Amino acid sequence: MLLLACPRDPAVFQPLIAQVRKILRGRMPLILSACKSQFRVISILHADTSSSVVHAPYSFEDTYRLLEVELRRRRVPVADRVLEWQGYRFVLDQDHVELAGVPIKLRPREFDLAVAFFRNVNRLLTREWLTANVWGKIEEGGPISRSLDVSVSGIRRKLGLRSRLQAIWGQGYQLSGMSESFEDQRN
Repeated sequence: MLLLACPRDPAVFQPLIAQVRKILRGRMPLILSACKSQFRVISILHADTSSSVVHAPYSFEDTYRLLEVELRRRRVPVADRVLEWQGYRFVLDQDHVELAGVPIKLRPREFDLAVAFFRNVNRLLTREWLTANVWGKIEEGGPISRSLDVSVSGIRRKLGLRSRLQAIWGQGYQLSGMSESFEDQRN
């Protein structure tokens, strides 16, 4: 599924839609995001059985919900927004975590790291993988590396994982001593 934000100018969006459709060759549904003034025109001229026309979302959350609705409409499974496991409960779209019903305040980066560890229980996560996937950067040493160590320390303390979230010298970190990850628990 591809979400295409249509430019306001019809002279631009009409050839753009045609070009995208040519590239996709019907292999992927197309969602055309249109502003209020162009919604009707695009709906009439460019909607087909495999495409949808939607009002342009105002935020990332609106975009996520729009895609969720489209996936469900097409009977495609949608990832859970809440992950619960062995007393831990992560609400992904609110950066909220609880342990045995007690809310725990994590900084956004700590939350993202904790979710990565819980999704990969008993797997070594390298420092490179963590910085690339949580910080979105690849960096050896320097401020991100130190920030990683500080964030992991905060997660250990706040989530009670001192003995389970281990540093593997020269490689990265591993959350261990738990029977299964979130994904294993669901299957």
